Amino acid sequence: TGVIAIDDWSISRVMAAVAPTMPRNYVVPELKANLVPAERKDALERFTSDEFQRRAIVLMGQPDDSYREYIQKKMLEEKEWQAELEKKRKAQEAERKRQMDERKRKAQEAQRSLELAKKRKLAQEAGEEEPGDEEPPEAPEAPVEAEAAVEEATPVTLTEEEKALKYLPSTSTDIAERELARSYASFALPQKSEGFEKVEFVWEKEAACSALLKSWVLEKKQTQRAEDLVPGAEFKQEWQKWQKVVGEWRRSQSDFKDPSKRKAAKDKKAEDAKKLLEEEKQTLIEAGDEDGAKALEEKAQAEAAEAEAKEELDMENLDVFAVEDIQDIGNGEPLFANFGYEDWILLSTRFELHLLIHSFKRDLDDADRPSFPLKHL
Repeated sequence: TGVIAIDDWSISRVMAAVAPTMPRNYVVPELKANLVPAERKDALERFTSDEFQRRAIVLMGQPDDSYREYIQKKMLEEKEWQAELEKKRKAQEAERKRQMDERKRKAQEAQRSLELAKKRKLAQEAGEEEPGDEEPPEAPEAPVEAEAAVEEATPVTLTEEEKALKYLPSTSTDIAERELARSYASFALPQKSEGFEKVEFVWEKEAACSALLKSWVLEKKQTQRAEDLVPGAEFKQEWQKWQKVVGEWRRSQSDFKDPSKRKAAKDKKAEDAKKLLEEEKQTLIEAGDEDGAKALEEKAQAEAAEAEAKEELDMENLDVFAVEDIQDIGNGEPLFANFGYEDWILLSTRFELHLLIHSFKRDLDDADRPSFPLKHL
């Protein structure tokens, strides 16, 4: 509008603050605020019951006959106004064409007069008979548009489709889509327990209005984004754990590809196994079980021989689901040893989607929205 107090809504805030101090009749047509219980409560607290009789009027569902008559009258007035504009436009267009034709005719007459004067002058110089006046061409017929403009206007009526409308069609939204997405899930009908002296349901009964609002909210939940959703503590915890694990796996891959680090890791693993074996044998000997210590050593030797046999694994036929430790498939090689950049991206994306889906359901905590459509990703 160009008026700062209106554009920044400051005048609205001033009116909201001043109105409760001046006892008179007020209508508070705040669509979103009147549908959200918390905002209704704030409005009621401004208008105390000592000074005002607070009533909630609910217009929801199928409108009554008086409202339909009203909107049909408004639509008919709009069509008549548009028809009048179209009539004026056609009349102006016809007048414009008439004036153009008149200018063209006058220009042609002037041209003919000029040519006739030249011919007469040449005839006088040559001593010949002067030419007579030429007959002017016939005037052009009046354009069809001009005739149509003066015809009697056809009466304007509503079509059957327009008569069947229950509400006035609108080219603008009542609530901005982003604001609606943040608040529609909390929409509820007003109750006397909130502080109203009276709650009136004008078009339909309370039960029908409640069912309609519930159905509308449920439909919105299937299509609207959850704009106010924030990650919960469990999501953040799992995300941090995943980042740590992936970092360890990538370091393990890097170490395996480095020959010196791979050999050092293999030697350390053998040394740790030997040290553990000696400790277990010593424990058995001290307990007087020398046969057990001997059997343990034989078992360790058999496992070492088996590990050496696994040095040359058939990676093409490896059953990845049978691998117990993905950082060591049996020969010291991690399962992801040959992962490239795109493989790590795919792995992370898969886990992130898994975490996102389960965390969405838990953090939103809405039985009507256990998941979300693909287009909301």
